[in-house]
Amino acid sequence: MKEHNSYREHYNYSATIICNIKLFFFKSILIVITQAVYLKWNHNFR
Repeated sequence: MKEHNSYREHYNYSATIICNIKLFFFKSILIVITQAVYLKWNHNFR
């Protein structure tokens, strides 16, 4: 029973890491897109 529990904890830990990595990549892509759109808009506005 204890082994099963530790396995589940390990799985949850891995899932959390994967979720954090996905969130990090999503934020990075969102920032890049926002900056690109802002620069393009700024360029067109001038």
